[in-house]
Amino acid sequence: MSLIDDVFSSLKKANQNALIPFLTADFPNRKMFNYFLHGLPDAGASIIEIGIPFSDPMADGVVIQRASEIAIKNGFNLSQLFEDVTLFKNKFPFTPIVLMTYLNPLIHYGMDLFLTDAKRAGVDGLLVVDLPPESHQKVIKSSHEISMIRLITPTTNDTRLTLINQSASGFIYYVSVKGITGTQRPDLRSIVSHLDLIKTNISLPMVIGFGIDSVESATAMARLSDGIVIGSRLIQPLLDVPSSKYKDQILTQLSFLNDIHLAINND
Repeated sequence: MSLIDDVFSSLKKANQNALIPFLTADFPNRKMFNYFLHGLPDAGASIIEIGIPFSDPMADGVVIQRASEIAIKNGFNLSQLFEDVTLFKNKFPFTPIVLMTYLNPLIHYGMDLFLTDAKRAGVDGLLVVDLPPESHQKVIKSSHEISMIRLITPTTNDTRLTLINQSASGFIYYVSVKGITGTQRPDLRSIVSHLDLIKTNISLPMVIGFGIDSVESATAMARLSDGIVIGSRLIQPLLDVPSSKYKDQILTQLSFLNDIHLAINND
C-alpha cells in the first residue's frame, strides 16, 4: 500500500474526510510558499496538492493562472521544488504530496528523470491534467511507485470510467463543474445524479474539487465523497495584498482551512 492508500484507510476507519489544499509552487514567492506549505498539516491537511507553474494552464482559472505567472517570474524551477518537498517530507513524513502538472514541463525535464527525482524527493502522487488514459502507458512507462491520480468530469460516461480506473491509483479527483478552476460553484443535484454511475465503476476513493470556496460548500461536497480539494480560495487573497502582508494572510488562510477541517469531520 502507498502512503496515500494508508491515509484514506485511516480516515475511513475514523469516519473522516480528506482535506486536500492546493498551493502553486513558489507563489507568492518561494519563502512564503514554504511557510504556507509547512503550516498545512497542523491546519488539518490530510494530503497536499502542489501545482507546478506552467505558462499555459488550460484547466486553471484566472487565479491560478496569475499565481503561475508570478511563480515563473520568481524564477521557479523543478529542482528547487524537489528540494522543498524533501525538506517538507523530512518534517512531515506521513503527509502525502501530490504534484499537479501538465505534460509539457515533464517532457522538458525528461519524463523518467522527473519520476526518479520526484520519488527521491518524497512525492507520493502525480496528477497530469492533459494526459488522457489512452496515452498513459505510452507516456509514463514506469510510475516509480508514485500514485497516478486521474480526473473525472461531469460528462464522463461509464465506458470511460472503466478505462480511467485501469490507469489510476491513489484516488480519483472528481471535477465538480464544467469549466476551469475557481469560476463556478458546484451543482449539487447534478453531482448526486452522476455519483451512482461513478461508484459502480471506480474502486478508488473519490475526492471532489473545483469551485469549493466556503465552509458550507466544503461540507456539502464532503458528504458526497471521501474528501475535498480547495485551491483558488486559498490563493486568491494572496494576489490582493502587498508582500508585507503575505505572512498575515497565510495565517488567515490556515485558520480558514482548520475551520473547514473541523466542519467536514464533525458535521
